[in-house]
Amino acid sequence: NPGWGQAGSLTPFTDDTSGSMLRFENLNYQGIEFGGSKDVSGKEHLHLDLWTETAGQLTIYLISSPYQMTYPSNHPTMADQLVWQLEEDGVTQSVGEDGNPIPIMQSVENAVTVDVTADGWNAVDLDLADFVGDTPQTAVDLEDVIQLKFVGDGTMKTFYMDNLAFTGTALPPPNLVVDFNDASAWVADNAFEGGVGTIVVQADADGVDQSMLQFVKPAYVDEANPGAKAWAGVTVAQEAAGSDLIGEATAITMTVYAAQAGSFMVKLEGSNDPVELTGIAVAQGWSTVTVDVSSAPAGVNKVSIFPDFLETATGQTYLIDDVTFPLATVVEPPVIVAPDAVAPTTLDVADIDLFEDAPAAGVNVNPGWGQAGSLTPFTDDTSGSMLRFEN
Repeated sequence: NPGWGQAGSLTPFTDDTSGSMLRFENLNYQGIEFGGSKDVSGKEHLHLDLWTETAGQLTIYLISSPYQMTYPSNHPTMADQLVWQLEEDGVTQSVGEDGNPIPIMQSVENAVTVDVTADGWNAVDLDLADFVGDTPQTAVDLEDVIQLKFVGDGTMKTFYMDNLAFTGTALPPPNLVVDFNDASAWVADNAFEGGVGTIVVQADADGVDQSMLQFVKPAYVDEANPGAKAWAGVTVAQEAAGSDLIGEATAITMTVYAAQAGSFMVKLEGSNDPVELTGIAVAQGWSTVTVDVSSAPAGVNKVSIFPDFLETATGQTYLIDDVTFPLATVVEPPVIVAPDAVAPTTLDVADIDLFEDAPAAGVNVNPGWGQAGSLTPFTDDTSGSMLRFEN
């Protein structure tokens, strides 16, 4: 109950049934000081239980140590310099009792608002990541948290809080996120059986332009434009043999925009028999799609998505981004050394040419037959163009 000028108070309270807890009375705002800095970066949630007779909203602030302010970059004379307290003349720096200049400090805090129902305990778990804003004033440092602040909406004057704690274990950053930001690395043949995959720039759910994969199942038009097969799909991740995209993870996630509600089948391939995960629901609009991969075998190094699997192609369109593999192990592909051999024989004009410097017209050297690896054109400075079989 630090003296922050609040109207009410926060005091310990004991109930015969629920035991010890905290009681907020006449709340407008209230703070809790930790008596030092706490590193909560290894935790996942701020947990608290709330009870009130009157429903309302409680805004909870997490506060880390303040920093000294700087002048903005466009300031005419003091750009990016530290800000110090000045005397009335606006020029002379003020000094403290210790004789040193007095810095102007900026607090760092960010808030999450909770809806609280009446006449029952509300168990609340707030994701600590939600307290880390995107400005210097709101980017709470989870390694240096010093205070909590609670602000009421005027309806809950008296309420009770218990089991206030930082809980859970924060997951490590994902090992691999396929974000489609490198358009030059995209191969059109990653989409197969008539599906069309392209890298596009679109606004995401937050309205920010992002590079992402667009997949379309074109509808049948005529014999010249037969559209996509019902089993058309697209490979979103493929790593070298020895990689394991799943590892010990139980789920992978991806951000998806669907012009219409639909479903995915996700195929996992690698050094063991492939696994097909069917019936993965995709909501219309933006959503995070979670794929249960707990049944995945070891050694998965290729992941493909089959939108609306076995359904007739009607032009279904999906945007896919940030395919996340939290516990992936990626092995670098071996360095290909061109053989020191005599250059291949040049084909005669009378030969039936399938591949010389490039695939002949109409020849598809990497059809989607469900194979684990790939066959792609490859160029070496010594031997020229050739075909490379991988995996």
